[in-house]
Amino acid sequence: MDSSNTKINVLVIGANGRLGSFIVKHCLTKSNLTTNILVRDRQKNQELVDKVESAGGKAFVGDIMQPETIKGITKGMHTVIMTVAVELKVTLEGQMAVLKDCEENGVKRVVPTEYSENFLDFAEEELKEMPIIKAKLEIENYIKKSSMKLLQINTGIFLECLFDFTFVKGFNYWGDANHR
Repeated sequence: MDSSNTKINVLVIGANGRLGSFIVKHCLTKSNLTTNILVRDRQKNQELVDKVESAGGKAFVGDIMQPETIKGITKGMHTVIMTVAVELKVTLEGQMAVLKDCEENGVKRVVPTEYSENFLDFAEEELKEMPIIKAKLEIENYIKKSSMKLLQINTGIFLECLFDFTFVKGFNYWGDANHR
């Protein structure tokens, strides 16, 4: 792909959140990307919405917990990055609604909300008591059975950028993805 005349359409879901807004700002610095966002409220961070739109992207309004508000939102997107609340209902039902839309619209790559430890190497018995991890595994399995490619980001148990952007100038890395 010649990046000089072909841009990759990226959609960041949860763009008004701390992690989502950080990812959007980073994507906006990449000349080969057209950054699009999904927010529930445009006014929550109007400055970010304006930056996205002035860079040629779109700011969609919708709620993944109301699938009718996001129908067709992934059309034309290459990559969808989800940065939604890590609570069981949103992690499973909300992301599943997005994934179904992604599959219907031919999205090539998805990044589900998993910014955590590498739970994929844990034994089934170890996960039985962790409902949120079981939901993440269900999302993983859905993606693996689809035509989409999965990009999993293992940050470890502490994700600094969620705590305070004042002290963090980027992502830090400790250990490897095999460390539990």
